[in-house]
Amino acid sequence: QARVYDNAVVSDQARVADQAKVYDHAAVYGHARVCGNARVCGHARVTNHARVYGQARVAHGSTTFDVHDPKNLEAYIVNSLDVYPYKNKYILYKRVNSTPDSKVFLANFDGTTKYILGKTTKVKVIDNDPMKSCAAGLHVSTPSYWGDGDTLLQVEISIKDILAVQDGKIRVSKLKVVKVVDNL
Repeated sequence: QARVYDNAVVSDQARVADQAKVYDHAAVYGHARVCGNARVCGHARVTNHARVYGQARVAHGSTTFDVHDPKNLEAYIVNSLDVYPYKNKYILYKRVNSTPDSKVFLANFDGTTKYILGKTTKVKVIDNDPMKSCAAGLHVSTPSYWGDGDTLLQVEISIKDILAVQDGKIRVSKLKVVKVVDNL
C-alpha cells in the first residue's frame, strides 16, 4: 500500500501507487508517477512527467525524468546518492571484511569475492537487468549506506561498468580498490 507521510506532499495530477513511499520533506507534483517499491525522501522533488519505480530511491535534487532511462543515468545517480562523476568515473565505497593480509579483503555477501588494494575486481557472472537491486554484480554506495563488515574501502567505478542503480546503491561489473578508509 502506497504511503505519504511526515511532511511530504503529493499534488496536482501526481500519483503514488503500489508499495511506494514518499516521506520526510519530499514533494511529488505535476504529472509525476512514483510506484513499485520506490522511495522519494529527504528534500527531493519529483516533477513534470518524471517516473520513479522499481526499487528506485530519490533523496536529493529535483527529478523530472524517467529514472530508469539509460540516458538519465548520471542525473539519477546525483538524485539517488548525491555523488557526481569526474572523467566518467565515480568514487564510492564498499564495506568488506579484513583478512590477515592487510591488502586483501573479502565480500560480506559470499565471503569468497576478493578485493585487493590497488587492483580491479571483476564479476564472473553478472545480471544485466537494471531493475534488480540485489542481483549478480558488485554493490557500491556512499559510506553511510553500509552496515556489515569491519573495513570500508574507497573504490573507483567507471560509468560504462554500471549495471543498475537501485535502492540507494549502484551495482557494477567491476571496480578498482583505491584505498582503505577505516578498519573498525
